[in-house]
Amino acid sequence: VRVVVGTPCEPPDTPAGLGAIVSGGVVRLQWRLMGPVASTVELAVGYAPAQTAIGPVAVGVTPLMIAAPPGRYFVRARARNACGVSPFTADIDVLV
Repeated sequence: VRVVVGTPCEPPDTPAGLGAIVSGGVVRLQWRLMGPVASTVELAVGYAPAQTAIGPVAVGVTPLMIAAPPGRYFVRARARNACGVSPFTADIDVLV
């Protein structure tokens, strides 16, 4: 007798291709999701690499446009689903 309870649960892969396009004071953050399905992407923002001043903040799974005051920011992302969370991406340097 074989009992199947459900499919194995796996956390999502780390988002790929995190990037930013800056136009005026508007920042468009984009990424690609791969592997197990993610329910949300979380962003962490700092004023130095690997430092977190804001976040992690859940922002959904689609690219995000936000208004930001002038400055230099370091942004990283991770994916989350019901099974867990991925590691963060490397920081990207965003100059507004």
